[in-house]
Amino acid sequence: MSKMTFVVDFPDGQEPTVSAATDILGGKLVSAAFADIAERYDLTMAARLA
Repeated sequence: MSKMTFVVDFPDGQEPTVSAATDILGGKLVSAAFADIAERYDLTMAARLA
């Protein structure tokens, strides 16, 4: 089984409801983060390089 990561930007207050039953393009949702993980990663990497 292969896995893919998508980052989708929604306007504030217009985020969709997600659950374990959410179908994503024919696949099953197995993980969700309710934060900007990419931004956190960038900040972490910047701190490590400083």
